[in-house]
Amino acid sequence: MSALHYCAAPLCKVCGAEVSADGVGLNRKIINRGVTEYMCVRCLAAYFHTTEESLLGFADRMRASGCVLFPAKNGRSGSYTA
Repeated sequence: MSALHYCAAPLCKVCGAEVSADGVGLNRKIINRGVTEYMCVRCLAAYFHTTEESLLGFADRMRASGCVLFPAKNGRSGSYTA
């Protein structure tokens, strides 16, 4: 019998906000796969002088191409599947 483990979302190292699944994937794709501290999408956009929409579009394109760093979206609630 296995137990389900809840992993709290990591917090942004800049502003303290929760980092989304896409945010984690973006940190691992753009910065380094081995990162242990994360930035939220808003802080990543500011750091790289781009927009949140641009980064989220990149995440969607990576997801569509099959990149495992970006989990599939669950159509019912907009959340992500594990």
